[in-house]
Formats: sequence, structure tokens, C-alpha cells
Amino acid sequence: MKATEFRVTNLVMFKNLVINPIIFIGYDSVELIAPNGQTMTAKLDDIQSIPLTEEWLFKLGFEKPFNVALNEYYPDYSFNHFHVDLKIEDNMSVCYICCIKGNFRFVNYHVHKLQNLYFVLTGEELEIKE
Repeated sequence: MKATEFRVTNLVMFKNLVINPIIFIGYDSVELIAPNGQTMTAKLDDIQSIPLTEEWLFKLGFEKPFNVALNEYYPDYSFNHFHVDLKIEDNMSVCYICCIKGNFRFVNYHVHKLQNLYFVLTGEELEIKE
């Protein structure tokens, strides 16, 4: 992983798949907040991206709108004028994002990349919702 892929507040995995937000980015390491609230330093080679899944879309505040006319849920997830359609194509996750600023297609998309795109297009952070 490269330091240029991340922003402060991005969510990543480190040691035993614990989710940690980044609070500082260095040349070859990042500082994270551990689940116990302590800060720790991790080499970029030791952190992993979080694959974007339905569970993560829900954690980030996306909802699956219900189509009353068809009595079924729409295929995409929505949050603040962002619509995400997550599919598996050729054994890879493919993410289609539609928003006011355009349409995007990504293969093997990750939580931190969605956070970054959301910030670039809206100027707001996309964080875990309680």
C-alpha cells in the first residue's frame, strides 16, 4: 500500500482484523487509534484495506430503499444522493457509484476508497454511523 492512497479518518485493518481509523500518515507508516483508544504506529505493509461489502455500506450510513410499487428493495444502496450498486462479476466485487457528479465503476473496491471519493465529491467525511 502507498501512503498516497489514504487520508486521515480512513478505516483500515491491522492485526487480527481490528478496524482502526488513521490519524496521521507518514512516508512508510501510519498512526492509528486502537480499539482501547491508544494510538499506535503501523508500517504501511502491515495494514490492509477493508473490502466494501453490504455490511460496510450499512455501517457507513447507506440504506437499501424500498420500492412500494414493486414490494421489493431497490438493488442499490443510498446515502446523501449517493447510490451504490455492489455486485459480483467474474468472481470480483464490482461497485457502481452514481451521484450528482457522475457515474463511476470500480473493481475490488474498498471502504477507504469510498470514503475518499465521497469526500472529494461532497467535502464531507463518510464515517461509521452509530
